[in-house]
Amino acid sequence: MHEMLDDLVAAAYIAVDNTSVATMNKQLLETIHRATYMADCRRAAALGLTEPEYRGTRRRAVEEWTTTIRSAMAESNVTDPIEVLPDLFATVVEKAVIEAREAGKVAARRELQRRLTLAAKP
Repeated sequence: MHEMLDDLVAAAYIAVDNTSVATMNKQLLETIHRATYMADCRRAAALGLTEPEYRGTRRRAVEEWTTTIRSAMAESNVTDPIEVLPDLFATVVEKAVIEAREAGKVAARRELQRRLTLAAKP
């Protein structure tokens, strides 16, 4: 009788434990979903997009990167994407530097024009 009671108590603990694990997993998933949604909303706002527009743009960007990586892998005759990533990252950094320099030049020209306009006024 004592062994049966121990088995019932053990089964009750397992049932409670499984329920709490399932509840914790559900809560964790909801927390992750909420955090992802909020991060997407912040990124969308920073880009001047709505959240659905951002998700569509991001999905297309992921598809483009997937195609780019697969093409680079085929050109290099490799099967591991890690082998082509350094070259792709270097290209991305180079393009970012070029764009930043161009944006800086444009901003400098505008500021110079603004100051010249102010200086020309009586």
